[in-house]
Amino acid sequence: MERAIMKVIITANGKGERMKGVSEAPKYSLLYKGKSILDNLLSVFPNAYILTHHDLEGYKVIPCKPTETRKETLSFVEVWTNVLIVDCDIIIDEFPFTPEEDTIYCKPTDHEDIGGGMSASGLYFVKSVSTLLERMQGDSIASGMKEAKRVELNTKHLGTPKEYYDSIG
Repeated sequence: MERAIMKVIITANGKGERMKGVSEAPKYSLLYKGKSILDNLLSVFPNAYILTHHDLEGYKVIPCKPTETRKETLSFVEVWTNVLIVDCDIIIDEFPFTPEEDTIYCKPTDHEDIGGGMSASGLYFVKSVSTLLERMQGDSIASGMKEAKRVELNTKHLGTPKEYYDSIG
């Protein structure tokens, strides 16, 4: 069986509202261990595209307009298949997987529960973005992946001031 080619997309199209008070710069540009969050992600996913309305010279960008929801942002790549969607506010050391079915990468948490005491780690593999968009409710990618496989993966989420300051010490 021939394995489908996986595309990686980093979603970096937010308004930056959750990090007010930390920085006026976009979240993906905040430093973690001397490198921006985006550059940390690109060290794990060097062929990733960045889906954003921000001007990012020197990066592989899929330009889109500012949007109100993740669902609206992902509509810019609606026809894509075999896609690993990566949130722009996480840190991951490695990604040793070659997913073949819809998969939510999870971690034990006390945050948004997606079932079994797990929460999304900020990485989602989908066979079809259009199917995901049809199933999504609200702003939650996991809501469109009810039947997806769940694989435990340790990531650091840096999406709020508390998470960011706790992670950088």
